[in-house]
Amino acid sequence: KYFASSYSYSVENADVSEKDVIARFLNTATFGVTAAEIEAFKGPVTKKSAADWIQEQMDEPATSHREFLRKRSNARLISQRVQYTPDHPCDAGSRWRSYTFSRNDGYNYWNKLKIGLEGDGPYVITLGGHARTTVTEFPWAREKHPVFDQSRGYDFCDRPEEWINGTVKMRVKTCESLKNPPIYFDTSVTDLPNPVVPLPAIGNGLEVIDTHMKSTGQEFILVNGLDDDVCSKLPGVHDENKPPMFGQLPDGTWLQFDPHFDVMENTVENPLSDGGGIKTFLTDGYTQCSNVARSLFNENGCKLSSEPTTCQGSYSRSDIKIDLNADSIIAMRNITGKYIYAISNLPLRGDSDTPVVSACQEGAKSRWDVLPSNECVATDLDDETLEALTALLTKSPDTNAFIRDITFPKHVHHCSAESKASIE
Repeated sequence: KYFASSYSYSVENADVSEKDVIARFLNTATFGVTAAEIEAFKGPVTKKSAADWIQEQMDEPATSHREFLRKRSNARLISQRVQYTPDHPCDAGSRWRSYTFSRNDGYNYWNKLKIGLEGDGPYVITLGGHARTTVTEFPWAREKHPVFDQSRGYDFCDRPEEWINGTVKMRVKTCESLKNPPIYFDTSVTDLPNPVVPLPAIGNGLEVIDTHMKSTGQEFILVNGLDDDVCSKLPGVHDENKPPMFGQLPDGTWLQFDPHFDVMENTVENPLSDGGGIKTFLTDGYTQCSNVARSLFNENGCKLSSEPTTCQGSYSRSDIKIDLNADSIIAMRNITGKYIYAISNLPLRGDSDTPVVSACQEGAKSRWDVLPSNECVATDLDDETLEALTALLTKSPDTNAFIRDITFPKHVHHCSAESKASIE
């Protein structure tokens, strides 16, 4: 049986230490407190010490969770996306493997890449119609197995085990197991991949990265990248529906390029020099620009680009007016691939947290858009109200170039009774 229970806890009435109180406060104000932070907190927790601590945090240089995450991202990415693209085989940090099928191959349920077989021995194993490896015998995992019908293709049942001889499950009538074969190309039954990336020897620019896994010695990283003529002959962006890319070591060992998320530095301090334009060009506009419009958050880091691939972005001004309603928000989400949020019925509140009914409400703060004079349409106001609002807007200490806040005084200026109800 299960019972719902509850309890209450009050620091004021409990016998707790000062460190416990500090820890409780910091736990509510951070993503997790450390012992060093508890020791560094100045004095007991009071309204003043808490406010001082919060102000200290606000005075610290801003950090970006997105930047932190991107520097540590290393996920597989087998095809272009709206926001990003895979890396290139010749890039420093590109990944390579010696087994044929990866977990991503078995996860392509949306386009159903099928395993195929060609030849009468040796055989060419294909995926999605593209050669992946050659074998002398099809690598069934058990002696009793069905006959491979070469006139059709077969789906994966599950994600393959990522090492040579790891289990790959293929749906025939039921799920049948085969062994994940090594990558090899027998020129007597198939053409060599074209082009082939000339990889350096292991330990001389190519390093093993799976030393503590079942695939020990079967996954590699290209440390410094390649500067070879063949690099310019390779596709600029990997596509899962096109032939995979292969490389060969000096000893003849074959490896397949294993594309991962291409993390490009694009920070406020060091924005991309072309705004991501080269990625937009290589994907025929599918991957969107990485640059954004100038704002008060990034204006100090803006840089003028002269590169031919510079991205103009999607933030250029347009005279098209869009009604923000449920249908248009959904349409923009579908077009851009980005989430768009709208808040409705948000009340305007002043410093006292009371609703502001009118811009002429005494003691209330109101916000005004700053527009070019040729875009303004005169509002039908009486002289008293027009004079009061003009004086307040003109003398406002608010220097924001886009919006201006004013507080309507209680005794200096006045609006007519009619205007108090109409200026909202």
